[in-house]
Amino acid sequence: MQADKIVKKIIKTYVGRLDELSFPKARHFLYRAFKATNKQDLYRLLVKKCLPETEKRKQKITDCYLNDYDSFLKERQKGIENYKAVKINDQKKKEEWLRHISLPVLSASVLRELHYARIFGLGGGVFEEVSEFVKEKGILDELLESPDFIKYAATCATNIVYFGRNLGLFDIEKEFIKVFKKAFDKKEFIKDNVVFTNFVYGLTHIIIGDSAFYQKPLDKDKYFWVFKDFKKYGKDIFSRLSLDINVEVALCLRFFGRENGFVKRVVERLIRNFDKEKGYIQREKRNSFSFAEHTNAVALLLFRVAALRAPRRGRRWRK
Repeated sequence: MQADKIVKKIIKTYVGRLDELSFPKARHFLYRAFKATNKQDLYRLLVKKCLPETEKRKQKITDCYLNDYDSFLKERQKGIENYKAVKINDQKKKEEWLRHISLPVLSASVLRELHYARIFGLGGGVFEEVSEFVKEKGILDELLESPDFIKYAATCATNIVYFGRNLGLFDIEKEFIKVFKKAFDKKEFIKDNVVFTNFVYGLTHIIIGDSAFYQKPLDKDKYFWVFKDFKKYGKDIFSRLSLDINVEVALCLRFFGRENGFVKRVVERLIRNFDKEKGYIQREKRNSFSFAEHTNAVALLLFRVAALRAPRRGRRWRK
């Protein structure tokens, strides 16, 4: 089945069953479907379905996070305590979330919501207030001084850095990259699938974050070191890691403009796992309509990401 037909079928399936997804998953899918296709009807649906709730969540940041911080953290901690570890890296990630509760709260409950608020054009002084509040509480210092958090909660840590930078709230990218590189002992992750999973997932979120989440081309020379790691560990990534992570790596390689064998194999794997009757790509181990949402949303971008490419510069990119 051709990729274009798969894209149309996935969108039709998920839009038709949107109410079966949690709000964060529905918003995640619609935004990525829009970025993959640039279809205005998808943007209108995104606004209709997600703008009101996003506005409420933005207001809650002011009412609760900024004005009743301790209670806000306790509320979120209870939710994390009930979080069920399913994926290979979930348990260690959960432990780090609870050890540094301010960090997952900042990432998911504050910065992600402000990211979508900005997409919807919701302004106001909350952005500046959050910037000052985070600095006052020393939350960024806690992140940079916690290599185990970066190692085991890599996507959460990376999202803080790039949501914050893209929103103009703070810029700790250079400091973070130094700690990130030190946090991952490459001899360790060759043997440890949890650490290897987090390392690769963290790299993909650095690249995706730098694209302002699919909104602008990359400065490819700046991230040549990431490309080298993707190339060096490509066989291990494909054989040891999930389809979900492989799709993100392939997407990053397309951001780099590298149409290599890895990307081709991932695309073939996606097509092979597409279920014509169910209308979406199946996860290879644990599968459900909701659980497969992330893989399908990112697959849409992989099939349609050409618009984000930018030319490479410098000798090191030459064959």
